[in-house]
Amino acid sequence: MFYERKSTARPHSPAPNLAHSPARRGIMSAFPVSSRKTPLVLVLLTLFLLAACKPQPQGPGDEYFGNFTPVNPGAESLGAPADWYSDARFYHIWVNAFSDSDGDGIGDIPGIVNRLDYLEDLGINAIWLSPIFETKGQDYPQGNMHGYDTTDHYEINPYFGDTEDVRNLLDQAHSRGIRVIFDFVPNHVSTQHPWFQYSVENSGGYGDWFVWEYEDLDNYYDGPWGQEVWHRASNGRYYYGVFWDGMPDLNYENPEVRESMASVVTHWLNFGFDGIRVDAVKYVYEQDTDDNPRTAPIMEDTAATREYFAELREKILDHYGYRGFGKFMVVENWTNTDKLDTYAEFNGRAAAQMSFDFDLGGTIFYSLSGGSPAALSSYLSTRDSYDMPSDFRYGNFLSNHDNVRSRPMTETGDNTETAKMAAAYNILLPGVPFVYYGNEVGMTGAAGDDIDLRQDLNWADVTSQTGDSSSLLEWYRALLTARKNYDELGGGQFTDVSSEASNGNIFAGLWQDAASDTAVLFVGNHNSSGVTPESMNLSGYLSGVGSGVTTIIGSDNGAGFSSGSFTSGTIAGRTVKVYVLGSGSEPVLLAP
Repeated sequence: MFYERKSTARPHSPAPNLAHSPARRGIMSAFPVSSRKTPLVLVLLTLFLLAACKPQPQGPGDEYFGNFTPVNPGAESLGAPADWYSDARFYHIWVNAFSDSDGDGIGDIPGIVNRLDYLEDLGINAIWLSPIFETKGQDYPQGNMHGYDTTDHYEINPYFGDTEDVRNLLDQAHSRGIRVIFDFVPNHVSTQHPWFQYSVENSGGYGDWFVWEYEDLDNYYDGPWGQEVWHRASNGRYYYGVFWDGMPDLNYENPEVRESMASVVTHWLNFGFDGIRVDAVKYVYEQDTDDNPRTAPIMEDTAATREYFAELREKILDHYGYRGFGKFMVVENWTNTDKLDTYAEFNGRAAAQMSFDFDLGGTIFYSLSGGSPAALSSYLSTRDSYDMPSDFRYGNFLSNHDNVRSRPMTETGDNTETAKMAAAYNILLPGVPFVYYGNEVGMTGAAGDDIDLRQDLNWADVTSQTGDSSSLLEWYRALLTARKNYDELGGGQFTDVSSEASNGNIFAGLWQDAASDTAVLFVGNHNSSGVTPESMNLSGYLSGVGSGVTTIIGSDNGAGFSSGSFTSGTIAGRTVKVYVLGSGSEPVLLAP
């Protein structure tokens, strides 16, 4: 269906800004066409020798990725186990809105370096950077410079800094035990990228790096969410772009596209990044349904797309882990939770180690707005029933840079107490927590126009809330510190014990690590009114936990724990408290 989707291997032609695209040569180019008439014995001998010399999957010559830049972590990479992400506490930075170091009104990488102490003190140990590479958006730096329209994968957006600034950021972050992942955009580039400009001209061998047709197929079908996906180029033909006409989709049927984008990943992971957040994971490959180009193809979640990420995991990411430098990918699979396993594995092969859970945040806000935790309990039970790979984790978040939903303070109608409860569930529930910049100080922003979710962080708010035990910032700091200090949180076994409470407005979550003689319990009151002391029998959920309790977050109103029986003390309305069971002498993190 798609014009010129098939590709034959050939050397790259010189092109501007393509110095990092590795040359490759197809295996058949080494043999003349007349070799098809070679005697059978010679053919068999040739096949035997080729099989015996099959290259190792982690380096150049791979049958799927070709001659990509080899996996080669050096001193720049931070040694880590392959599953380091399981214990991560992420902070999502929208770079051009976070911290401006040079006064030009645009956040930058040196500005992030200047705030690393703040992030470390907040309890953060991992950072996700929004796109940092050169982009068409540089033409309008004061506008919505989102960076997903890449023009060069090897150069840093000059408004943000340069490669030395990135090197310094990685060095400074790693020295604090903070890992950094970058935003990898495999599906598309900008129309200003040299690859696309050469493709429009059908020159330099780039004619089939994108998906082309001779007619406007929007006359026959729409895109995945009803949008136009075919766009007319200056050459009179039509190219496929699932998002908009400024971002044409790459043609991954072309092996040189796979090779070049694999090299982008290994280049920056070798440089020292600790992983990738994969944008728009669903749309990498399209799949024809018949031979009629006017018939709508499958445009999302195709088998070829799923296979691509299994290959990326096996051939690239896992080989960093084998060498003691764990790297991982978290994917933006914008879908319902029952489909999050789509990119966790493919035909029994492991793929993404993490997928963002787009439903969790909405469920949290729904359960809080209705005053009942039943919806949250039901959701967690359903999520827990899915059969996921053992090293897979959910990425928890309340909001991000896209129009998933409004920022928490806007979502809750500027209700700080409800925003605190939402933050507690995001950080304390199973999954790896992601905090979008500014949410910790109550930044507002309504879904609808994504620029409203990408406004500058006001550092005066950080200053005014620091040290104020009633502030949202100190609440976040206490929660993240608890997650940092107690291995049970995230690393142990979680049980929803809400059913043990007599009051239907109570949500209670229990964490225990088999290697520990303590457990962590958090209890939330969804009602606006306080509840009298709750008694919960937890003996059936605990093993080896002695008597004693410390309220590590929240006011201590006479909580008690003995012989498996827990008494909460009074819990004020719209409040979450966090307790350590089995110890009466834990340090208190926050007692407003």
